[in-house]
Amino acid sequence: MEEPILKIFVAGSKELKDERMVCRSVCNVLQNQWGTILTKTYEDFPEVLSIEGHQKEYNRFICESADVAIFIFSGIVGDITLDEFKCAWASFQGNRHPEILVYIDKNNNARTEAVDKLKSELSAMGQYYIEYSNLDDLENLVNKHLTKLLVRKYKVVKPSDNKLLRLLTASGIVLAAWMLLALIGGVGMFVYDRFMDDDDCLEIASKYVEAGRSAEELIYYFPDATFIYNTSTKELDVVSKQNSSSSLDVTVGKIEHATLGVTVSLLLVRLFTVKVKGNAKTMLGYAAVAAASAVGFGVGCVVEQMLFPPQYSAPVEEYLSNSANWEQIAKGRKPNWF
Repeated sequence: MEEPILKIFVAGSKELKDERMVCRSVCNVLQNQWGTILTKTYEDFPEVLSIEGHQKEYNRFICESADVAIFIFSGIVGDITLDEFKCAWASFQGNRHPEILVYIDKNNNARTEAVDKLKSELSAMGQYYIEYSNLDDLENLVNKHLTKLLVRKYKVVKPSDNKLLRLLTASGIVLAAWMLLALIGGVGMFVYDRFMDDDDCLEIASKYVEAGRSAEELIYYFPDATFIYNTSTKELDVVSKQNSSSSLDVTVGKIEHATLGVTVSLLLVRLFTVKVKGNAKTMLGYAAVAAASAVGFGVGCVVEQMLFPPQYSAPVEEYLSNSANWEQIAKGRKPNWF
């Protein structure tokens, strides 16, 4: 078992089972963020008879092992709990451990003569006690105080306390996913471009063919050549010419779409870093992952089409080299909606 970074003893009367469970819950959450935290109450010690007596075992753990002793009082100030407090206080005075946190229920029905006496004694010692109003309040207070203690002990800022770092971490994870999915999308699109059938070639040619200088001419640009087809004479002319800018119309729209997708995905990532409880956070997480996946794959396709646009691919050039196919292109010509 990993060595605990913190050992905690939670003391309180037997009636305060819910309060002890709240402390355990807080420690479990902090354990996920910081490392192993050992949390003990009297319930965690063996029920079998002890030679020295159970109370001496509790006190030994408090004085010799515990880094923090948490005491909870609500109406009742039991002799055993008070004895444990005195043991912890004596150890703290002599050895500076354990650190002690005292929580007292401030509701009217929890105010008793014993509690008032305890408050007076703590005040006379020059010590603070912390009042809580309900279990949720107790949970927040314990979480706050233990987090401060951990930060002080390890002299670091917990990632979840740094909103900018949380956002950068979430964005970095999404960016890594994009890079992987973009690679997959790009390779997939490249393979697809290289092995298109006639129907695919017709679809692309009909989309990116341009009108020529006259109404009878249709033009299609390749990096190393320009195809000019006359619909009246049915003649195909191939002009050897470098066309460095012929991909512009193809890619501008795709870049706009990719930018929109990236923006939406980043917004989802930002929302995902907001503290949302329950199923809403889970659903928001799924939405962010789905958006990032779709955008990442799409970006890969766009990058591939920028480097190797459809009209540049060998299958399309081979398809357009056959003048008989131009009639179908002329009939199926459609506007480029990118």
